[in-house]
Amino acid sequence: MGKYISIALLYFFGTIQVKAHNPNDISYFFKLDEKQLVIHLTPKSAIDLLEHMHPQLRNENRFLLHSYSLDFQSYFERHVLLTIDRIQISMALIETQLDKHDARLVFELVNVPNTPKDFELTVSSFLGRYKKVKNYVFVHSNGVKHHYQLDNNRTQVLDSFQITDNQYTISKIPFFSGGLALLFLSIGWVVYRIRKGVVKPSPIT
Repeated sequence: MGKYISIALLYFFGTIQVKAHNPNDISYFFKLDEKQLVIHLTPKSAIDLLEHMHPQLRNENRFLLHSYSLDFQSYFERHVLLTIDRIQISMALIETQLDKHDARLVFELVNVPNTPKDFELTVSSFLGRYKKVKNYVFVHSNGVKHHYQLDNNRTQVLDSFQITDNQYTISKIPFFSGGLALLFLSIGWVVYRIRKGVVKPSPIT
């Protein structure tokens, strides 16, 4: 198996060093404003995944990765599930770049709401291929960014892009309290200086 992988890598990528990062470290960038999902992986990750889906490929000396776009589409549709505001988001593979050490797959997210609020995300990719998987997930929308690390023990997250009223009130309390304290300190300082004769009050005209 190792010989065939080496031949395939040399055939497709020439002298490029394909082990830029671990094959079982995958990154998922959900860019909801752009309605895109970009998955970063390595060519070896792609080969391992295809061999997992099609065991007969392990006996092939070489195969063209881009010929299996439909397989990648189908696989990630089943293993990357995103629901926003109770709407199941569908995915369409629109770009494959698997001929570089930083390989990537680009999906269009078809029915993303314009102002996402709550979301549920499940990522179980590569769990059947590798014993230890690190799926790094980034979710961006309207300037709000979430970052998660999912693995064999944790595959699902529930989160929100909203700031609740309580969060807003709590965040404003220190600001208003600080302002009032500064005001009272300033008044007290002026009164103190007047009483000591350092500052004379202005005559009433």
